[in-house]
Amino acid sequence: MRELFPDLPPYRSFRLRVSPLHDLHVEEAGNPHGKPVVFFHGGPGAGIAPIHRRFFDPAFWRVILFDQRGSGKSTPLGELRENTTWDLVADTEKIRDHLGIDRWLVFGGSWGSTLALAYAETHPERVQGLIVRGIFLGRRAEVAWTFGEGLQQIYPDAWEEFLAPLSEAERRDPMRSYHARLVNGDAKTRRAAALSWNLWEERASYLLPGEMKPPAEEDVPAEIALARIEAHYFVNDGFFRSDGELLASIADKYTDPDVIACQDQYAREIIGIVKHHPLLFGYELENEMVACPAAWANHALATVRAADQEALCCVSHGGGGLHSADPAWWKARTAIDFYSYHLYPAGSTSPEMDYGLAVDVLTRYGSMGKPAFPGESAGDEFSSGPDRETRRWTMRDIIWLTLLNGNPGCFFWNARGSEVAEFKLANEIAGHIDWGSFKRQRPALAVAVPHPLDDDRWFRSEAGQAAYAMLGRYALHYLNRGTAFDFALESTDGYPLRASVAKFEPPEPPAADCAVSAGYQVKTLVREGQTEALLYARNFSGIKAWENQQPRHWKMYLRERRPAMLRVTTRLPGRYEADSWDLDTGGHQRHTLQAGEPLELGVSEHDFAIHLQRR
Repeated sequence: MRELFPDLPPYRSFRLRVSPLHDLHVEEAGNPHGKPVVFFHGGPGAGIAPIHRRFFDPAFWRVILFDQRGSGKSTPLGELRENTTWDLVADTEKIRDHLGIDRWLVFGGSWGSTLALAYAETHPERVQGLIVRGIFLGRRAEVAWTFGEGLQQIYPDAWEEFLAPLSEAERRDPMRSYHARLVNGDAKTRRAAALSWNLWEERASYLLPGEMKPPAEEDVPAEIALARIEAHYFVNDGFFRSDGELLASIADKYTDPDVIACQDQYAREIIGIVKHHPLLFGYELENEMVACPAAWANHALATVRAADQEALCCVSHGGGGLHSADPAWWKARTAIDFYSYHLYPAGSTSPEMDYGLAVDVLTRYGSMGKPAFPGESAGDEFSSGPDRETRRWTMRDIIWLTLLNGNPGCFFWNARGSEVAEFKLANEIAGHIDWGSFKRQRPALAVAVPHPLDDDRWFRSEAGQAAYAMLGRYALHYLNRGTAFDFALESTDGYPLRASVAKFEPPEPPAADCAVSAGYQVKTLVREGQTEALLYARNFSGIKAWENQQPRHWKMYLRERRPAMLRVTTRLPGRYEADSWDLDTGGHQRHTLQAGEPLELGVSEHDFAIHLQRR
């Protein structure tokens, strides 16, 4: 690991009045005739520290650092009036003009990266380059992750301590409750709130917990200023005009040659460090751009492969599933090895399509062409609800519908112990199958989804949204009947039975793989030659809307369950040994069945997995 440069004292410090209220503390260090770089500290409100000067080679750089309004040695300490992102951007220009610098490099981390990007977007003609680390874009979702119910899943003990001073009513919105105490409370209340706020942030900033010492008495005023200013910015959405403002016109930014060159160098350095790690599987390009140019994606992939010729590469997107991006376009137009799609229930579900059905549609569609697997699933909508049992069977749908559609792997955002247990049982059951030799029996039926692959956003169009609804309608129809089928982009050659999303006209095969009793749906995965099969029977009595208010408003649609008799009749030829698992209790039974003989598993609202092996 590279060491920082030695201690570097400033060669000049001065104060600059930027408004009738605010005076800034400014420092210069390094080479007075060197290349100028301006450093933005974090927080907001943290102030500069001696270590920040050590990031820079003193022989090459002329380093300009300053305490932002209300921070460090700037005065008044902790002042919130006339203190916004755009005030700080204007201050930066005043410093540049005062020093007679035409263009400079801009450097920032954490909140400093936010301010660096805001400054660079406002004054691009003054920016020679950008170095940002620990990137924070000031979006509501990022703040909600810290002060809503995101990080609390990782640091539950520290979160409980953070909530401890708050009343039950205040805990509904901890960030705003702390802000009220920091701004409106008396001196004792502000002090206690600030120390608690800063302790939570410090604990949540490290993967491994360490000793957290209380600040020295002389440092308490700065601690209070930091907490006040952070809360001031966060409750006001960073003073941005719209959420995600820094990502506006992102396509232009991504394709800027200087930005791409910077990304390439960063990728080469990171890959050089991690590529020999024994746990490395591949590299993921997480693309948040709508209609990403194929040339940009292929350039990024080529850069990664030039640095590591052996590892696999994939791309992933936001949590809207097909509405975020079309996997078929990425598989056809870019050089990825596999695709990773994210699917959150808000926006992808409807009164006609529960989350499990949405997972089935996405993973069934994603199984076309190159390999694919789900990345993030469930998401922040599950950070504070629904109830424990609903979360469990939602997790179960994700695992089993993903697996039986041939998409290995799944990651459940905000997973808790009960959901992790679902993975353990699924892994135990899947261990009964020799996946290395398993080849899926091709179904007799395909539903065509013809559409142009001009870009990856077709499912956002009116025609694409109608097609998505029709995909769900077909999937629901055949899940109710235990019938296997595929989606196909264009050609349905090789499938005796064919349909299209243009119209709902579902052909019925002469005999489905399985018949299932009312109140259940069944998903099948059959080995070629029909010697083995894996079934997922999910209890389904309808669809229910769930709404959460924290950390923000979500609306999603999940399945409901009610007691029903489960009777599964396999039409696979021959005699089978059937192992069944109650996925709610973990209970296991073994049966022997003939083709056409029903397997009765009693009346319950539970879900079941069934493994059939020809004897």
